[in-house]
Amino acid sequence: MAATALSESATAESRPQKWPSLFQGAVFADGPTTGRVVRTSYGDMQVRIVMKSGRIDAVEVLQLPDRTSTSEKISRDALQVLTPLAIEKQDWDVDVISGATQTSVAFQRAMVYALRAAELP
Repeated sequence: MAATALSESATAESRPQKWPSLFQGAVFADGPTTGRVVRTSYGDMQVRIVMKSGRIDAVEVLQLPDRTSTSEKISRDALQVLTPLAIEKQDWDVDVISGATQTSVAFQRAMVYALRAAELP
């Protein structure tokens, strides 16, 4: 599936709805699924998730906000926490990391897009 860019920015105001509202009762296809690109003022975020037996088995960050060397470092540091947390919690709704708010919110949205793409009709 090709990734498409969104024109919206990831901000605290644009956080997705809570998981139960989005995915309660959902059935997911096993295997890798790539979500759409989320744009932030610091760069783009995109993830690929791997679903196994209806669970998030892996999360791979394909793009991270890296417009500057500082934003890249902040993003890399934040994603070292956010990625395993999403797998552990089995949830897109991970904590927002202080100092990496845009990266955190973009990660949440990117997870939602990937989960929506993996959801079976």
